[in-house]
Amino acid sequence: ASGSIFAIGATTVSCTAVDSSGNTATGSFVVNVIDKISPIVAILNPSNDQMVSDKALISISASDNIGLSKTETYIDGVLKSTLYSGPWDYIWNTKTVKNGQHLISVITYDLSGNKASASVKVNVSNVPVGKK
Repeated sequence: ASGSIFAIGATTVSCTAVDSSGNTATGSFVVNVIDKISPIVAILNPSNDQMVSDKALISISASDNIGLSKTETYIDGVLKSTLYSGPWDYIWNTKTVKNGQHLISVITYDLSGNKASASVKVNVSNVPVGKK
């Protein structure tokens, strides 16, 4: 129908015309709607340049116009978590890395394969064992 809104994907549109003599003609065509809108992702915690230690909560906000398929969390470029539904948070045991600066990155994917990423640098500061 005129003014119709089509869902993401292929939709066949058919139409029929009738003239004043009763003659009819029918035709159809396919409308292919492609989602090109990337999802939105942000690291809510920790913030850039924040000091972290022990078990650090990485809190992630992710959304999309049609839905998300997964969110991946990376520490220094190494995949640590893949989540297929929210909440998208990850608890990072910072004692598995050396003290100093580290990069937290997240990539989220929507149902159409579009992706978005966010990153923060943090400073890990754990007390060495036996130094309390």
